[in-house]
Amino acid sequence: MVSFQKAVDCGVDLIELDVQSTADGEIVVFHDPAVDRTTNGRGNLAGMRFADLRNLDAGWQFSPPAFPFRGRGITVPSLEEVLSRFPDVGFTVEIKSSPHAFFLPNLMSILRRNSPERIIVAAEDHPPLARIRKEMPDLATNFSRPEVRWFYFLAKMHLAFFFRSPGTVFQVPVYAKGDERGGLRVVTRGFIQAAHAQGRAVQVWTINDPARMRDLIDLGVDGLTTDRPDILNHVRGA
Repeated sequence: MVSFQKAVDCGVDLIELDVQSTADGEIVVFHDPAVDRTTNGRGNLAGMRFADLRNLDAGWQFSPPAFPFRGRGITVPSLEEVLSRFPDVGFTVEIKSSPHAFFLPNLMSILRRNSPERIIVAAEDHPPLARIRKEMPDLATNFSRPEVRWFYFLAKMHLAFFFRSPGTVFQVPVYAKGDERGGLRVVTRGFIQAAHAQGRAVQVWTINDPARMRDLIDLGVDGLTTDRPDILNHVRGA
């Protein structure tokens, strides 16, 4: 919640977050499968009850060496809490893997109650996106990794008009499987133009370098995911 509030204070119009399910069905905002890296607890989140998760200090590991967020009552929030706290902000809700069969039904129930028109559901795997698209056809989604791969090769061959998907936005890295020293460049002017020709937006993650921000804005991307919205504001002259 602290980081989301700082982002809103910076004027962002879209917040990206990750969701998983606790053992008792609560959809929570958390990235890692285990709580060890960011909290003072141990174990896999999927095996914990929500009440036990709430007892952990979610500010425990931020930021060494001073750890100024310890003991400030920062907890792991539920998705419902976040959406209710920021009713005028858009969200990309990224699905993390879950062993629980109730995960997607519970997630969709929350999305239906919280202005789904401001939400993009994201996933790298295709099956969860396919189910959500079927059950909530008006909800915006990103494109799964297989869809991005297929579109990329069609665009390379100037055949992107053959691409078919109910997805809305490409959320992609600049390079796949590496960087400029050996990775495959995904975000090119041709990729962006092919996406725009189909009415699809291109959002690029995760961009914290001001020079890279300027280059991508000049290429015509529609959005940048960044850990540093303050730097992006400076680049944009906001």
